[in-house]
Amino acid sequence: MFSIDRPDRRRRALVHLTDKVRTIRSDVQALRSGIDTQALAGFTSDEHDQLAGLLSRLVNNLHSLIGD
Repeated sequence: MFSIDRPDRRRRALVHLTDKVRTIRSDVQALRSGIDTQALAGFTSDEHDQLAGLLSRLVNNLHSLIGD
């Protein structure tokens, strides 16, 4: 279980994993980690940080379009 706090909206969502998801969780996390590693192959640490910053700004811009 984890919670998503939305202080700007005073709401919180609690997410519970089903038993089925719990059984495959570590496999999915390992797969995702491998994909991340391959996708970022050859990037320097600075390039990785820059990409993360740009993507964060992109997401924020998209959220502002929908008033989220």
